[in-house]
Amino acid sequence: MRTAWLAERRSRSPAAHKTMDKIVTLLAKELRIQPRQAQVTLELLDGGNTVPFIARYRKERTGSLDEEQIRQVEARAQYLRNLEKRRAEILQSVAGQGKLTPGLEQQLQQATKMQELEDLYLPYRPKKQTKARLARQKGLEPLAGCIVLQQDTKETPAALGAAFVDPGKDVPDAAAAWQGALWIVAEDIADEASLRALARKTLWDGARLTAELMTDERAGKDFLLYKEY
Repeated sequence: MRTAWLAERRSRSPAAHKTMDKIVTLLAKELRIQPRQAQVTLELLDGGNTVPFIARYRKERTGSLDEEQIRQVEARAQYLRNLEKRRAEILQSVAGQGKLTPGLEQQLQQATKMQELEDLYLPYRPKKQTKARLARQKGLEPLAGCIVLQQDTKETPAALGAAFVDPGKDVPDAAAAWQGALWIVAEDIADEASLRALARKTLWDGARLTAELMTDERAGKDFLLYKEY
């Protein structure tokens, strides 16, 4: 078993070694253990050894980590490996679209949670046809820009919208043009990672979940505990 593990370790690419070093460093910092302890424990786990076996018979190698600490290493390492795998997939996808800017790459590389990665990737994730995408295809993105920029203009909303009327593109009037522009703005806001994080935090900090019984108490007796909860 150890021979197979050594062969696998030697076959790792430089990028894989770099990823492993990154994970070991994070594990040591988060779990407050030495990098060597994190590395050896991972090697033992990857070699097929069980947590009880490592805790009992490999104390001299792990620096006497107990079962709870070893399980923490195991669980956190799995999360970090999944995180790095997803990071690589997202970087490859965005780069393949020709949209990987230095700033975006830095944000993706610095993300420490899966949710952060997914929020950053959302604007670049292949989407099904949406109302906003249809509006973009109709040439309404500049009108959406007017909403976002809030520039002072002498033109009335009706006049601005009229400039985008095109029955051939299913934009029969100014109202339809503005509606399409609003769909674009709504999607752009929903795709903005920082706004999604703010909304999530606001809801988590201040949201209130309530429940009420929707039938008479006899029929809903199994749920009376949650009545007016």
